[in-house]
Amino acid sequence: MNIKTLSLIVLTFFLFNCGYTPMFSSSSQTKLNIEKFSISGDRDLNNFIEEKVKKFNDKTSNKKISIIAKTNYSRETQTKDKSGNTTQYKLKANVEFLVTVNNTTLEIDLNESLSMNKLNDEFEQKNYEKSTKDQFSTIFVNRLLINLSRIE
Repeated sequence: MNIKTLSLIVLTFFLFNCGYTPMFSSSSQTKLNIEKFSISGDRDLNNFIEEKVKKFNDKTSNKKISIIAKTNYSRETQTKDKSGNTTQYKLKANVEFLVTVNNTTLEIDLNESLSMNKLNDEFEQKNYEKSTKDQFSTIFVNRLLINLSRIE
């Protein structure tokens, strides 16, 4: 009985102390000195991206960054029923980041898309699209941070 207990304790010790920490946790030290940030394109998507990028802005950081972004959002008809009414949309978002870090320029082009069924309530559909834009912006900012962390 003692060997089983000791084995279980040692096994849990090694499993829970492997040193894993999430990349984007609240204790993450991802801080950037964003000197210039300009964005154009879709207003809602721009607001969400700008809000998320501001969280990582820290004027004391040594890495000085300039970001110019251009967003594009579209809702296209994907399928129609027999009478010609739209039943499904394809939501597409595209962001082109032009990042300058210490005289090094990097161009990052990111795309996301999602299929959405048409909702009967127009208000609910607009809310769903807005929350989708928020999710897209989260994905875009996370990918931007990953690319920025690769630059020395």
